[in-house]
Amino acid sequence: MAEQPYQVPDLASILATLARYTPGALPTSTPPQAQPPVVNRPPETSQGPHALALEANSPPSLLSAKDKERSNAPSPPVIDPATILDWPAALRCVTKTVGRNDQAIVRIKKMIHTQNEHEAQWWKAREELIENQRIRAKGRIELNEILGSIGGTQIADTEEDKANELRLYDKKVLRASQQMVNAMSDELRRLGIPFFGVPDGLIRKNGEADGSGSQAQARIGEDELRALQRRMISLLEDLTG
Repeated sequence: MAEQPYQVPDLASILATLARYTPGALPTSTPPQAQPPVVNRPPETSQGPHALALEANSPPSLLSAKDKERSNAPSPPVIDPATILDWPAALRCVTKTVGRNDQAIVRIKKMIHTQNEHEAQWWKAREELIENQRIRAKGRIELNEILGSIGGTQIADTEEDKANELRLYDKKVLRASQQMVNAMSDELRRLGIPFFGVPDGLIRKNGEADGSGSQAQARIGEDELRALQRRMISLLEDLTG
């Protein structure tokens, strides 16, 4: 008898046979059919389905509205340090300026050191000038004694001459110190330090009265401004010392 050719069993039969010996059913070759998505419906309240529609159309919460209003609110205006005229506001400003800027600290330290160095040099030179006057006076006395012994004309050296010499030196120092102060004031203004670079319109001349009425602009007197500048320099020395 002719031999029957070997028949390859189809895949569906094999899977059906194996399914009887395994605890769980194996997947068949039939592609899985798409299942409709499961929608989690919220529990219905006592008001019925209309309450859900009202919640969906309800406005956002009060907190979120406030947050949105806060985020859209304009930022407060930046205050120009040159227009600050009172000490408490200046103290807050300079604490932020110097405390958060290492470069500003270095520059302020250098300025203060330069100022102290110049003032020491000027004072030392003045003391040397007074000593030279004393030495000259002593030498002139000895010279006059010699000139008197031979009938020569004596050289006069009055106290007025000494005073004039000192007065001339003091004028030179005053001019140099004023130039130094102006340079330091410009540098402190660029660093945002209050009381330096105050506009002329905010400075009241000595003996000048402020305007009257609620619309009058606040101004500061010259003497008061200089006192605040000295106080600020002292504070800067403490902050950067």
